[in-house]
Amino acid sequence: MKYRISVFAATSYFDGMYMRGTMKNGSVNTDITHNRLETVPKWIHRSGLQIGYRKISALLQYNYVAESYSDALNTKTPSANGASGIVPSYHIFDINLAYRFNNNLNFKFGINNLTNEQYFTKRPAGYPGQGVWSSDGRGFVASIGIKI
Repeated sequence: MKYRISVFAATSYFDGMYMRGTMKNGSVNTDITHNRLETVPKWIHRSGLQIGYRKISALLQYNYVAESYSDALNTKTPSANGASGIVPSYHIFDINLAYRFNNNLNFKFGINNLTNEQYFTKRPAGYPGQGVWSSDGRGFVASIGIKI
C-alpha cells in the first residue's frame, strides 16, 4: 500500500473532589468538603494524525491538559513562594518524521513542543524546593534504528 493515514484520540475526564474533610490551614482547620482534588486536571486530551507514503511517515500530535489546583484548599492566587495556586492549562504540539531505508535501517526526527509553549505542570511545596516545575521548551530528537 502506498498511502497510510491514521487518526487517534484519547480523552480523560476526572471529576475528583473531597466528599468531606478538613485540613489545617495555618492555625485553623478549614473545611475542604467538595473541593477539587489537587493535581487532578478535569480534562486530559491527546490526539494525532499519522500519514505515510511508501518509506516516509509523519505524525502530528496534540496534547491538552486542563488547569488544576496545587493544594486541597483549592488556592487560586499563587503564593509568594509559588508552592500553591492554580496550575494553568496548556496545549502542546509535537511532530515526528521517519524515513525507512529498508527493513533494517530507519531514521527518525522529531520536534517536541513545536510552538515552544511556556507552561508548568506542578507547584511543589517540598523537594526539590518550593516553586513551579517548568516545562521543557522546544526540543529536537533524532535517531537511527538498525535491526540486526
